[in-house]
Amino acid sequence: MKHIIMFKRLAKVSAASLLLLLFLSVLGCGKEAKQETLLIAGSSTMLPYMEKLEEGFKKIHPNILIESDGGGSATGIIAVKRNAIDLATMSREVKREEDDPYIKDYMVAKDALSIVVHPANPVVNINKDQIRDIFTGKINNWRQLGGSDAPIVLVGRKKGSTTRKGMDEMVLGGNDFAKSIANAESATKLAETVAANPNAIGYLALKDLNNSIKSLEINGVAINRESILSGHYPLSRSFYLVIYDKPKAGIQKFLDFVLSKEGQAILEHEGLIKVN
Repeated sequence: MKHIIMFKRLAKVSAASLLLLLFLSVLGCGKEAKQETLLIAGSSTMLPYMEKLEEGFKKIHPNILIESDGGGSATGIIAVKRNAIDLATMSREVKREEDDPYIKDYMVAKDALSIVVHPANPVVNINKDQIRDIFTGKINNWRQLGGSDAPIVLVGRKKGSTTRKGMDEMVLGGNDFAKSIANAESATKLAETVAANPNAIGYLALKDLNNSIKSLEINGVAINRESILSGHYPLSRSFYLVIYDKPKAGIQKFLDFVLSKEGQAILEHEGLIKVN
């Protein structure tokens, strides 16, 4: 009789346990359902920086999944306006013809390129048109710029580098680099190549400058943090995150993170200039 009573009690416990497990399972499914996916696309230049931001964001918000891609600033803003994505990235300002009352853009960082030469080069100042003509091969002798009678040796970066993308966007405007350009594997290698040749010219990000090379003034403006933040330096650009209408809760959290001390520190560590 005691065995029968004990068996009944165990059966009740097992039933209760099954109900508890079922309840916990339902709760678990509810948590999974709350996972939010954010779609981000736009500037290909910003993509490497976005990946770093996403890594930091995921540590704080593990239930928010971010899928990001490039495609270009123009494509990004079209997609966000059509609700195809949740957030657009742009490496330029929103144009007047792209703007409407529902667009909200947030500047998250700034970037700049320096045109660098050998310290012994007598040229100290050039303009954007001259830079374009130099790197497309139209200007091929330093004498054309007030320097020595010597051929200009072009040094650049390989496809895919953010600095090369910056030159494409800010200087070349769709034109091709001259075929004579030698593409360095890294910013360090480019600096070394220019420092070793009095007739060389190249381009670097602000973070990669050192005393072995000389930065040329552009339109009479030297590259520094102040001239970049003020917008006076011609080869500078701003990076934006753009939303359309009311953002998802996850997008607002991501925006807050990017503009926070932690998010800005990530961008600064990657070589950009923080704005907040």
